[in-house]
Amino acid sequence: MTIKPSNADRVLIALSGCQQYLDRFEYPRRYSQRGLVERLGMAQSHISRDVSILISKGLLISERRRVANERKRVTAYILTEKGQDKVEELSSELANCEVLHRGEDGELKRNSLKDLVTNVEPLEWASILKQAKTHDGLPLIEINIEGDEGELDLSSETITLLIEMAQLKMATGDTIQAALHLRRAAILHRRAGNVFGEAKCLLIAAGLDGHIADVNHLNSLVDKVGESAFSADELLALGGFSPKLEDANALQQAIQRGRDLSLLLETKEVEETEVLNVIKDLSRGAASRPELVADIALKHGSHAALEAVWELDISVNTRGHVGFSLFQLNGDKSILHQLKELFEEIEDAAGIEVCERLLSS
Repeated sequence: MTIKPSNADRVLIALSGCQQYLDRFEYPRRYSQRGLVERLGMAQSHISRDVSILISKGLLISERRRVANERKRVTAYILTEKGQDKVEELSSELANCEVLHRGEDGELKRNSLKDLVTNVEPLEWASILKQAKTHDGLPLIEINIEGDEGELDLSSETITLLIEMAQLKMATGDTIQAALHLRRAAILHRRAGNVFGEAKCLLIAAGLDGHIADVNHLNSLVDKVGESAFSADELLALGGFSPKLEDANALQQAIQRGRDLSLLLETKEVEETEVLNVIKDLSRGAASRPELVADIALKHGSHAALEAVWELDISVNTRGHVGFSLFQLNGDKSILHQLKELFEEIEDAAGIEVCERLLSS
């Protein structure tokens, strides 16, 4: 591995830990092709190219598996024994990679990445190195390790990176790691004097894992900024008394109703009226949960439900599922044209091929 890990290296590292799930009924989404696209921010065509190279080298295998939150078996990847050895090798190289950073005196210092950025997964080390500038042949990381609480002190770019990592973790259902990234970002916001940024990260993290280290401190942050700056959903984490809590409780009930309906649809038929009412409630304002709504619509499968979701701002993968399902019901080829344009933007060769095949039939 060079100073900056290749995309193929990142794919291998992202598959670390997959063996423990091999005997589960459902394989985690993060180890599927779509999951890798979301976690690594790479086009599906690039993922396909890199995994083909890795498969040819005997580092991983591809299988059709039942994957969480997918309606049918999809392409997923498993590390071979050789691949596991390679991941350990890459992780060690990342940990021991020498990087440059500026101390409080402004002078450049040299440290290993594991000593500079601690308590993170190898994939985050890879992401940091990938974005780092190079100086005198070494990665230059904008970090000052001599700050308070022994935590890393990073540039605003790394705050953004931590928040993006949290979003990726949330997308794969790993709320514990997402909350960890958000709390690290909150520390950096505090050092930068950004009260709003610190409070928002702490509130979202608390909403994910239910933990608040210092309730009085968080309350004081919210008071300084003003409750109007936060959504009722975010303020739910605080509990206690707040002018927004009545709205927050109603919001929580609406979201829970949607989750309950999603589970119910897996085993029972539900009246279309009830489904459409839930979709309506979760498609606007603070209660907007487009991905949950899409899940409900796909499970119910009615034209009205799918059509309602088609108008929402949903992820590319979800839009593909909804669009193809809707086309099977109404035969409207304008849906395929829209999907094809979307797949072309992200260079999704498989999606483009399906659209072209359906358009020509």
